[in-house]
Order: sequence, then C-alpha cells, then structure tokens
Amino acid sequence: MSHTKSYLTEQDMKLFEDKGEIVQYKPKDVILHQDTVTDKLCLIRSGVVQIDFSRVYAHDTLALLGDGDFFGEVSFLDHRESSASAIAAKPCEILEVAHDILRELLAADDGLGARFYKTIALTLANRIRFTNVH
Repeated sequence: MSHTKSYLTEQDMKLFEDKGEIVQYKPKDVILHQDTVTDKLCLIRSGVVQIDFSRVYAHDTLALLGDGDFFGEVSFLDHRESSASAIAAKPCEILEVAHDILRELLAADDGLGARFYKTIALTLANRIRFTNVH
C-alpha cells in the first residue's frame, strides 16, 4: 500500500474536514470513474481503495491506497478527466473536498497552499517511482 508523508498539519486537516463531506463506501463501490471529470479531492480516513486502469482488452490494478492517502489530485491539478478509477476494496470512509472549495482554501492561506502542493508533489513522485519499479 502507498502512504506518502503529508506536510499538512492537524489544523489543515481540521479545515478540510469542516469544509468537506465524509462519505461511506461499501466494497466494490466506484468512488471515481476513469475518463470522467471529477470535482473532488478524496482523502482516505479508513479502508482500502483500489486504483484501476482499464483498456479495451485489459484491466490493471495500479495501486492500493489506505488510511491517510488521497486521490483525485491529478484532476485537481489539470482540470481533466480521471486517468483511472478508484474503487472501494474494503469498507471505506472518505473525506471528499470539492475542488472549488479547495481552491478557495488554498488561495486564502499561502502556508496551507505550500504544504498542500508539497504533499501532492511528493505523492506523485512516489507513485512514479513505484510505477517504474513494478
């Protein structure tokens, strides 16, 4: 399972929780669909999320994410369709923060923005390293 160091503080996380929504998912529930525009960043509070990539004749599991990991960050950054699906592998509790709310929070606090983007950069770097090794 992947778990990247987060530079977000407890206060940052509390702010996200205050502005976001906690959603429960059952195993096999699709949280994000590949090739659709998503408008939320998701943080796993508990459970396991499987990241899957589908092609016409193949289906690959790219990663298993767990407590403290997040997904939906690429769509947040580039405003395009999700490159993979996120599916609950076990019962999950997900904190979902709408992109527009997240952008407002980051614009209002430079420190939060710096910590958030540093966490995303490390997460993406670790995912690239993992992909190159496997």
